[in-house]
Amino acid sequence: MASKRAVEMFYDVLSPYAYVGFQIMRRYQPLWSIDLKLTPVLIGGIMHATDNKPPGYNVYKSKNMLRDMSRLCESYQLPYTFDPNIEEKLFKKGSLKAQRLLVATSVDAPKSLMDVSHALFLQSWGVAADITDDQVLLHACSEAGLDDTTAQQLLARTEDAVIKDLLKQNTAKAVEHGVFGLPAFVVDNKDMYFGSDRFELMAMRLGEPYYGALANPYQQDLQEFMSGKSKL
Repeated sequence: MASKRAVEMFYDVLSPYAYVGFQIMRRYQPLWSIDLKLTPVLIGGIMHATDNKPPGYNVYKSKNMLRDMSRLCESYQLPYTFDPNIEEKLFKKGSLKAQRLLVATSVDAPKSLMDVSHALFLQSWGVAADITDDQVLLHACSEAGLDDTTAQQLLARTEDAVIKDLLKQNTAKAVEHGVFGLPAFVVDNKDMYFGSDRFELMAMRLGEPYYGALANPYQQDLQEFMSGKSKL
């Protein structure tokens, strides 16, 4: 049996496009023969290290991003709630504690990292909750199936120097791979793909099938049938 290909995803729950990319990756993980590693990073640290600026700093890009997210989430069947305090969310509050919580989860409860990440993304973009609020973080842990004791322990670990250093190390590792924004995926520890719209290219690199963002192997047949190009 051939060994699984390595794919590492760098992400921050503050990034709207990382939300989209994460959800698509969740759909493809069981379909592709890959060993997926989730690596929480701090998007602000990446922007600073690469002298990059998020689209929110440009009024035209910012307006387009909000339109784009609404369209993407509707098309990709993802829950999405517009946050009226989006500027404060992105540029003042940030996601430091949330990302430290994910790092703590990767260390202390690694089997729950996917579920906790999913729950935090939904809090951040699905319902536009304040991910700097401890109660929101604990709620995400509960939604991911963690008991109250474990959730409280993980939250307390966000103040641990070891966890803080690991988040810095993860972020530095992403930059070393050439990451300048999120989401980013590294295949076989060498080939970096940036953006939530690079899954088709990754699929080609991995030799895996690509069925669109919905990961529905019957999607093309359905579209052709609906358009009259094919018959049952």
